[in-house]
Amino acid sequence: MANSSTFLSELADMILRDFPQPEKLTIIFPNRRAGLFLRKAISQKINKAIWSPNVISIDDFIQRLSDLKTQDPLALNFELYHVFQEVMYGQQELSEQSRESFDQFYFWGQMLLKDFEDLDKYMVESEHLLTNVADLKAIDQQFDFLTEEEQALVEKFWTSFKDKNLKYAQGFQELWEKLPQIHRKFQDRLKAKGWGYSGMVHRHLLEKLTSGNYEHHYGNIVFAGFNALTKTEQQIISFFVEKHQARIYWDLDRYFYDDFQQEAGRFLREYKQDPILGATLPDPFRYGVAEEEQKLAADHFIQSKKDEQDPIEVIGVPLEVGQTKVAGELLQEIRNAVLAKGEKFEEEKTAVILPQEHMLFSLLHAVPEEFKSLNVTMGYPLKNTALYSFFELACQLQQSAVEGPEYPYKVVLELMAHPYLMQSLQAEELEKVQEARRQIIRRNQSMVKGVYIQSLEVPFLNVIFYKAPDVAHFSHYLTELLLYVNKTVLTEEFEEAAPEQEFVLKLYKELKKLQELLNTHQMALPMETFIRLLRQVIQGVRVPFSGEPLLGLQIMGVLETRNLDFDQVIILSMNEGAFPQAASKNSFIPYSLRKAFRLPTFEQHDAMYAYLFYRLIQRAKKVYLVHNTETDGNYKGEESRYLYQLKFESPFPLKESVLATTPKAVGANAIEIKRSPEVQKQLSRYLGQNGVPLSPTALTTFLDCRLKFYFRYIAGLKEEQELQEELDVAVAGTILHNTLENLYKPYLSRDGGMVMPQQIKELILPQLEKQIEREIRKHYQLQDAEEMALAGNNVIVKKMLLNMGRQILKRDMEYAPFTLVGLEIGRNEFLKIPLNLNGQRATVRLSGSIDRVDLKDGQLRILDYKTGGDSTTFKSVGSLFDREEKDRSKVALQTLIYSLLYDHNFPDPEEKNSIVPAVYAIREMYGQQFEYFLKEGKNRLENARRLFPEIMEGLQQLLEEIFSEEQVFDQTDKEEKCRFCDYRKICRR
Repeated sequence: MANSSTFLSELADMILRDFPQPEKLTIIFPNRRAGLFLRKAISQKINKAIWSPNVISIDDFIQRLSDLKTQDPLALNFELYHVFQEVMYGQQELSEQSRESFDQFYFWGQMLLKDFEDLDKYMVESEHLLTNVADLKAIDQQFDFLTEEEQALVEKFWTSFKDKNLKYAQGFQELWEKLPQIHRKFQDRLKAKGWGYSGMVHRHLLEKLTSGNYEHHYGNIVFAGFNALTKTEQQIISFFVEKHQARIYWDLDRYFYDDFQQEAGRFLREYKQDPILGATLPDPFRYGVAEEEQKLAADHFIQSKKDEQDPIEVIGVPLEVGQTKVAGELLQEIRNAVLAKGEKFEEEKTAVILPQEHMLFSLLHAVPEEFKSLNVTMGYPLKNTALYSFFELACQLQQSAVEGPEYPYKVVLELMAHPYLMQSLQAEELEKVQEARRQIIRRNQSMVKGVYIQSLEVPFLNVIFYKAPDVAHFSHYLTELLLYVNKTVLTEEFEEAAPEQEFVLKLYKELKKLQELLNTHQMALPMETFIRLLRQVIQGVRVPFSGEPLLGLQIMGVLETRNLDFDQVIILSMNEGAFPQAASKNSFIPYSLRKAFRLPTFEQHDAMYAYLFYRLIQRAKKVYLVHNTETDGNYKGEESRYLYQLKFESPFPLKESVLATTPKAVGANAIEIKRSPEVQKQLSRYLGQNGVPLSPTALTTFLDCRLKFYFRYIAGLKEEQELQEELDVAVAGTILHNTLENLYKPYLSRDGGMVMPQQIKELILPQLEKQIEREIRKHYQLQDAEEMALAGNNVIVKKMLLNMGRQILKRDMEYAPFTLVGLEIGRNEFLKIPLNLNGQRATVRLSGSIDRVDLKDGQLRILDYKTGGDSTTFKSVGSLFDREEKDRSKVALQTLIYSLLYDHNFPDPEEKNSIVPAVYAIREMYGQQFEYFLKEGKNRLENARRLFPEIMEGLQQLLEEIFSEEQVFDQTDKEEKCRFCDYRKICRR
C-alpha cells in the first residue's frame, strides 16, 4: 500500500523531537515486543550515541509500582481451593466422596480466577454483581448506579432464573450466594502473603494511586499503542496523564476511527468521551488538525485506494496444509519480486500471521530454503506436540498396568513405535524392538509381561516400562523419561531439536511446579487423581517461542502483532472462528449480567480482534489473506467477516482467487505380471521332489484370480498382521477346528479308535465349553492362573462356537458308532503331481490338512469342517477346474483333492472301503435334510475313486498352466471376487 511509514517510526520521530533527554523518558507499551522494534527505529534515525529511553510493558509498569506480586495461575488455583473448601464446607465433617478433590475443582478454579480477574480489572464490586436478588423490586434500590437498560438486564436474568426450580439451579444459587465471600477471603489470603492475581494487582495499585500513597521514578511517561483497555488500566493511565502530564500516542486510522459502523474503532471512540483521555484523541470527522496529530490519525487506508497496482489478494485454498503450502509459495514470490527490482530483500519486513497456532510446524516446513532466518513469536499448545502424546502414553501405561507387571498391548505397541523411542535406538536395539512388536502381534498377546520387555535389554524400554507404586515414584519416572527424550532430540538424526527441547523443558518445569505446590499444601493425592490433575495442567500449557526478534522472517500469532508494521503481510486462516477467534464462554457470570455491569463480552472481544486486523494491514505495502475453502468434516469453510467487510465496505481493490485441484476419477489400470527371471526363480521353489508344497487353497486362488495368486504365493505379499481384540470369523473357525481335534484325539488310541454315541454324550460333549475356553485362552496367550474376562462381541462368538460345537457333536452322535482313523492328516503327507513343462519332466507337491478321517460300514469319510457358506454341489470334475464356471465349488475341489491325497499316501489296493468326501457345512447342519455328502449334479458322491483319474488330469493341466513360461498373471474380470480380497486396494477395485 501507499504509506511505508510505521507507527514505531513515527513514534521515534516524536520522541527525538520532543524529548532531548530520552534517558529520562519511560515508554509503556501493551507488550514487551514493541520496545525492541522502537529501539531499532530510534537507532536508525540518529548519527550519534544516545541513552535509550526506558521501555516496559503496562503489566511490568503496574507490577513495579504495586506492593503485591503477581503469582502463577497454578499456585493461585491451590490457594483458591483452600478458600473454596473453607467457605463451602467450613468445619463440617464430610466424607472424601462429599468433598471435591483438587483435580475436580481445577477446571472450576480456573473459571473462577478468570471471573475474579474481570471483576477487579473492571472495578465491579462482587457484593453487587453476585447478590441474590430475592425481591425483583429491590433492583431499583440495590442497583441505582446502573442505567435503566442495565437494570433491565439484571431483572431479565433473575426472572428467567427463578422460573427454574431445578436441582442444578438450586446448586448454582447456593454457590452464587457464597461467591462474594470466596472472593473476599481469597483476596485476604493472598494479601497476607503479598501475592495477587493480575486484576487484583491492578486494582490495588489504582487504590494506592488515588490515596496518594505512592512514588515513582519514571520521569516523563509516554503510553503508546493502546487500544482495548480494562477499566483499571484506563484509570491508571488517566491518573498519570492528569497528575504527571504523561502523554498518549494512539495507533489508529481514520478509516475505522471515523466510521461508527466499524467495530475496530469502538474502544477509541469510547475513550474520546472520557474527560481525560478524550483530549489526547483527534475528533472524528475533523480534518485539517495540527500536522503532528493528523499523522497519528492518518488516512492510511483511504490513501491506499489510490494505489491500484497492489490490491489486497484474497486466496481460497482447501485445508490447512494447503494454506501453509500457499504461504510458502507467496514468500518465494515476494522475495523474487523484490530482488527483480534490484533491491535488497529484508526478511524482517515480511510477516506470516497464524491465528491458529497448531499450523506452525506445517508452515515451518513450507518456508522456502532461501529464508535463512526465522523468528517465531507465539505460544504453541503443548498438547499438540509429540512430547504430549508420549507423556499421555506413559500415563496410560501407569493407569492400565496390572500386577506382574503386565501392560495392555495397545499402549505397548504405540510406545514401541513412538518417534522418541525409535530415533533414540541403535540399529541392533531397533531391530529388537521391531521384532518384539511382530512377536506380540503374532502371538496375539493382549497383555505383555514386563519381564519379556526387560529381556530385550534395551535401556530406554526399561525406563518406559516401569510400574510406579505411588505419586513420588511416578514423578521420578516422568523425570527420567524427559531426560531420555532430551538426549534423543539432541541427536543428529532428530530434526527441529530446539523446539523439542523447549517442550521438554516446559513439561519438566510444570511437573516440578506441581510437585512443589502439592508438597507446600500437604496434599497427598492418589495416583489416579495426580495423573488427572497433571493432564489438566499440561493441556492448558503453551510454550512461548522466542528468537532474535529483529532478524529474519517474522512468524507470529495475532496478539503478537500489536504496534508492529510490515511491508508484506500474509494472514492465514481467514475464516470465522479462527480470525476472529471465537470468544470463550467459560464463566460463572451470565451474559446478561456481564453486559449490565460492563464486564467484557463477545462484543468487546470482536472489537479487539477487528482493531488488530485493520491496524495490521493499514500500513502494509502488500497483503495476502488466505482462507480455507474446505466444508467437509470439522471445516465450515465460512470466510471471515473481515473479508466481507473489505469486499462490501472498503474502497480498497481486492483480487480474489481460489486454488483447487478438481478431483478426477482415475480409472484402475489393468495389472499384468509377465514371466521374468525373478518370477521364474520364485516359482521354481515349488518344483522338485523337495519343493515347497502347494495347498488346495493356492489352486483355487489361481482359478479365482491369477494376479492374487502372484501376490500371495510368488511375491509373498501379506497384509500387515494386527493384534485382534475380538475374535473374527477366521479365528473362530480355527478355535472350532482345534477344539474338535483335541476332544477326539484321546480316542484315537482307545479301543482301536471306536467312538460310541454314549461316549460323545457323556464324555466329549461335557468337555466342549472348557475346551473352547482353553483355545480362546491360547489365542490370547493367557496363562492358566490368569482370569479370562470376555466382553462385547467375544461373548457372542463364544456362544456361537458352543452352538456350532454342540451341533457337530449331535450329528456325530447320530452317525456313531464309527472308528476314528486320523485327525488333521496331510500336514506331513504329499500328493506328487508329475508335469511336462516345455518338454521337461517336473514334479509339484500338494499338501493339506484333513480335519478328520473316520470309518463306518466300509465308508471311509474324508471329513472337512466348514464354517463358510460355499456350496457342496458340483456339475462335473471339469467344472471344478473351469474358472469361467459361475457356481464352481471350492469346497468340493478341496475335499476331492484331500481324498486323492489320502488315497495316495494310504493306498487300499483291494479297495475294501469306498472313499467318501464329506463336508460338515455348519450353516446347513441345523436343517432336517442335512447330508454330509458332496453332490455331483443331483446325485450323492458315495465313492470318489472313480473320479481320481479325472481329478489328477485336471490338476496336471492347472499346474502346467501355472508354471508355463507363457503364463501371465493378470486380474480376474469378475469383480465380485474382489470384494473381500486383501489386494483390492492395489488393483483399486
